Amino acid sequence: MGDDINSRVWQEHLELLSNFWAFIALGDLEYTGSPLAPHFGIEGISADSFREWLRLFGETADEVFEEEQADFFKQRSLQIAQNFMMNLGLS
Repeated sequence: MGDDINSRVWQEHLELLSNFWAFIALGDLEYTGSPLAPHFGIEGISADSFREWLRLFGETADEVFEEEQADFFKQRSLQIAQNFMMNLGLS
């Protein structure tokens, strides 16, 4: 994706992620993708990658949301990460 967060590719990815989490949290129907499928093509993906993502995601959730909402997002992210790792053969 590159380092330029303002690039078209990053902006499209951020919109996709926003739609995904709006679907998870609010039932918003903008997101119609398959979140697991793209992860099969990520070279070097590992259980450590997911653990680091969970750590960063949790820190960000704590900074952005009140405790109850942060806990919701952290719990859902853990469930999603565990599911992804299992399906990717990383657990």
